[in-house]
Amino acid sequence: GYYFQTLDDTVKIVGTGRLGVLAAQLSAPGSVLNVALSQEFAVAGGTFPGALVFDPRRPETTGRLLEGKAFVTAAWVEASQGWLALSNGELQLVDLATGAELDRVPLPGTIHDFAAEGGVIVAVTAHELLTFRQEAGRILPLGRVPLALDVANRITGRRRLAVGD
Repeated sequence: GYYFQTLDDTVKIVGTGRLGVLAAQLSAPGSVLNVALSQEFAVAGGTFPGALVFDPRRPETTGRLLEGKAFVTAAWVEASQGWLALSNGELQLVDLATGAELDRVPLPGTIHDFAAEGGVIVAVTAHELLTFRQEAGRILPLGRVPLALDVANRITGRRRLAVGD
């Protein structure tokens, strides 16, 4: 297995064996602040417009920049589709194999983190949980719930999210 480590404008892919050997390294056009992945695709976003997309099994030869006008504040990858929360207050669904935008919807606030369970994408903002699913390349909002406590991570100032069993 592997894990990702970000440092300034570099994404490091490190093997999880006993020695934690550096398996690959990619440069980004700015600081990398978040990484999301599936078996086939990984997305890195940060202080640069657009997103860096690559195959986590062959990052050096597959890395490419998806151009955009906004920063990616959070990302989630499901198979070959990327859910990208953008700094301009939008949620974008992208086909990562082609780079084509499938859909884009406005958001009530900046998404801090994503998680998924049973085909439902759950997103957290500073003040609420949002749920979505996709159908035929379209983003379908399912619902939203206000959060009672206004507590974020003390270091990052962002909320984190985990769903499932």
